[in-house]
Amino acid sequence: MEFNDEEEIIKTKSKMYTITILSVIGFIVLSITIFVFSIKSLFYDVSKHKYYVLDINTENKDKIIYLLKEENIKYCESIYKIEYEQLFPNDKSAKIYCQNEKDVEFSIYDNKESQLANYIYNNGVLERK
Repeated sequence: MEFNDEEEIIKTKSKMYTITILSVIGFIVLSITIFVFSIKSLFYDVSKHKYYVLDINTENKDKIIYLLKEENIKYCESIYKIEYEQLFPNDKSAKIYCQNEKDVEFSIYDNKESQLANYIYNNGVLERK
């Protein structure tokens, strides 16, 4: 009977070691997988640019044109959307989308606070491209 008890103890210990080793390996693989996907998603999000976009309609068109004139920026009469991208450190690259004319691209230098950029920021939406 002692032989069977020792044999059972050895089998039980070997099962415990096997389960422990497999659990540790599984945990390591899961941790590495989560780490890789976290890093991948971080770089994917960082690689996209942030744009502040405002659709132009009858309610805000006059205000946008007024702000463009105030900042001496060329614009088109068929404007339907305006956007800007924040550049480093404080400058902005902007674009006016036109229906019947060529789109207008310009820069907003942050020497002074831009009312146009503030208006787009406060009334538009954030998009990532």
